[in-house]
Amino acid sequence: MIDTLFVERLANNDFLPMGDRLLVETSYFDAPENFHEVLEEIKKKGYRPLLAHPERYRYMDFDEYENLLSKGIEFQLNIFSLLGMYGNLARENARHLLKQGAYTLSGTDVHNLRQTEALNELIKNNAICQAITSLK
Repeated sequence: MIDTLFVERLANNDFLPMGDRLLVETSYFDAPENFHEVLEEIKKKGYRPLLAHPERYRYMDFDEYENLLSKGIEFQLNIFSLLGMYGNLARENARHLLKQGAYTLSGTDVHNLRQTEALNELIKNNAICQAITSLK
């Protein structure tokens, strides 16, 4: 989470990167102070910033997505966003970004057994593939 402790943790390399990628996220409602500067600091440390579920950030618009992508920031799709599980805005943003080829990786925000069971049902019912196929 890019918050007040993040810069300190970055200075101390107190992270678990995925290879050279560093998965980061922000508040859903407000961009962190010095957001773009922090992303540049991440790159200076040798990491590639991977922004988790940008479609869910209410403060971002399509111009901001383009700006971030042009600076080499990668995006990770939350698959549940495509299914409308985080509301219509997140679903529409996810659909737009997916159509634009903006995502590098995809994942979920599964944090408990109930969510895992829901994901298994979605997979069994082919709902994820249907949501992606409907974008064509």
